[in-house]
Amino acid sequence: TVLVIDGGPDDPLSRGRSFVLYGADATLVSATTRMDENQIDIQFEVPGSDATGNDRWYLGFQSRNYWEKLTAGHYPGAVKDHIRDLPLLWIVGNGVEPGDPRSPSMVDGEFTVHEISMTWPDVHSFSASFEQGCNGSPHDRLYGEIRYNASGGFKAAQARPWTADFGEIDNGTRTTTKTVTVRSIGTQPV
Repeated sequence: TVLVIDGGPDDPLSRGRSFVLYGADATLVSATTRMDENQIDIQFEVPGSDATGNDRWYLGFQSRNYWEKLTAGHYPGAVKDHIRDLPLLWIVGNGVEPGDPRSPSMVDGEFTVHEISMTWPDVHSFSASFEQGCNGSPHDRLYGEIRYNASGGFKAAQARPWTADFGEIDNGTRTTTKTVTVRSIGTQPV
């Protein structure tokens, strides 16, 4: 089970940070489906990351219509509030709880369900990748992947340092060399 999140500089949830939550870094609190199996709700808990001792990430994925079962496939045009014939996507976390005024008021995005197995009310396995935009800014995108009891692994890379400051230079001027190390922290090579 793993949750990978990477956000743009203006994303109100990630605040421009990346998260790879698995193993001791995160606990899956719940993975449930609705009786008509058109929606999956997942909650992760991250130990010791806020004043109460825990931070939570909430993820919701819903098919295009209430009567359509959520299945493997691509769901473009996803929104936060259900509109007929559009899928639903909502992701909040990193100190922002559902209903929090800091949560996105408008969401646009898409998701792809790679693997899914459920029997109400239980989710047996689920794998999806997603992109969520908040409040209409092109710099507020949140990208990620969720794997819950999924048969496939995940790719995740970590780079150090996160930024390399070359200072102010003229175009065409050589600069000092900066070393950036990229390593895999997933179950599959990057």
